[in-house]
Amino acid sequence: MNNNKTMSEIILEAENSVSSMTDPDLKKEAFKIVLSELIQSRTSNSKPDQKAVKKTSSGSKSKNKTNKNTAKKEKKLPNSDISLDTNQLQSLKQFYEKKAPTSEADAVFALASFIDDKLAQSIFHGGDIKIIYHNLLSMKPSIKPPALDDLKITRALSWLFAPSRKKMWLEKTDEEGSFKISARGKIQLAYTENN
Repeated sequence: MNNNKTMSEIILEAENSVSSMTDPDLKKEAFKIVLSELIQSRTSNSKPDQKAVKKTSSGSKSKNKTNKNTAKKEKKLPNSDISLDTNQLQSLKQFYEKKAPTSEADAVFALASFIDDKLAQSIFHGGDIKIIYHNLLSMKPSIKPPALDDLKITRALSWLFAPSRKKMWLEKTDEEGSFKISARGKIQLAYTENN
């Protein structure tokens, strides 16, 4: 099959899909999106060839990782059963402001500490962190939390238990995707309480 003809057909298909739109700016953006998706589906349905391999800044070749990154973004955290009353919301705000975390991982650890300490729930998962985070945002703390989505929460949790990161403030439990504060994490909490 001739690649130029195929590309022409793809362009024509994209043009046809936006032909009924009247706003020229919106039509242009829609065309870009449709064309990109059609090209993406064309390359994902065919075998990788030299065009699918691109050079990195160091000059070495690497395969396009778009599908792998998309899969990571689509991974959702489990739902949480945590529900906070008014007093607990106020306590969350005060707790977070006292901890004053400076990074995503520190913010996630502060939220995990709140779950462990103030809610007396020693085992938690990413969905619990997410619901506590959204509750914290609703309280508008004076120390603005970093933007956390499912991917960032998952990454921060993995950093907090990974030996290579030298923190190991969390440890995994027997439950899939669940964590608890480790002995090192308890020491860190005690240290930050005294300082």
